[in-house]
Amino acid sequence: MQKTRFGGQILSAVGLDTNHHIYVIAWAIVRVENTETWRWFLELLHQDLGYYKDHGWCFISDIQKGLISALKVVMPDVHHRFCVWHLWKIFNKNWKDLQLRRLLWECARATTYQEFRDGMDKIKSHKPKLDSICNNAYEVFNSKIKDAQAKPIITLLEEVRMFVMRTIAKNKVKLQNHTAESPRWKCINRKKCMKEEEEEEMKKTKRRSV
Repeated sequence: MQKTRFGGQILSAVGLDTNHHIYVIAWAIVRVENTETWRWFLELLHQDLGYYKDHGWCFISDIQKGLISALKVVMPDVHHRFCVWHLWKIFNKNWKDLQLRRLLWECARATTYQEFRDGMDKIKSHKPKLDSICNNAYEVFNSKIKDAQAKPIITLLEEVRMFVMRTIAKNKVKLQNHTAESPRWKCINRKKCMKEEEEEEMKKTKRRSV
């Protein structure tokens, strides 16, 4: 969520594609950020992308106003996490302790419930001196549209649209010459693969006939 120079708030949903490229999914400008506007945004997102349980969605967010309650209404029981970097910034306002910071990240990187509980116990017993666990994609998107936020709303939306289209096009170009390690997918296109498969099948047929 970001404010614009001419009023209103930008709501956005930013994800990562299968190649770990940033993919801006949706964005909108609303008068204020609250449960009602987040609910409207999430309902449209849900309609466009399909049922969240079937696709295993996971939201990573800052502590935006009204987002949690809107998620509970629109997508009950959806996976939701807080960005650890934002949690740490809030955490750091009260405890500026390097050891405590290390323990916080240790909890965030835990891969089992027991590891997490052990890390939380360390935090509770610690007496401080008075990387996707982060929402980096969202932060990068906001930094890219920072200059556009000073422009009128229609121009701002057009700037965002052009940024998204350019990003998708650049990532597509990067992957044009990419081939997977599996021999099955070393072909540049499907037609060539099919032709090679047909030729291989013909060779096998000839060997059998001989």
